[in-house]
Amino acid sequence: MVGAFEAAGMLEDRGRSLALVGGAEAMSRIQIGLSQPLSDDLRRFMEAKTLSERWATLTHVRVGT
Repeated sequence: MVGAFEAAGMLEDRGRSLALVGGAEAMSRIQIGLSQPLSDDLRRFMEAKTLSERWATLTHVRVGT
């Protein structure tokens, strides 16, 4: 969003009519129809660094709570 505002400021009265802006969004806490416990379990799974950590998170997944 900051990049869009900066680009808009560069366009004013300088003969420029186009700006290219890029960025990324981190939405690690987004829920799409998931319960909070399941969302937390999936986040822990994605953050696990080793196969054994991932397996441990899978064995403790709380579905339907």
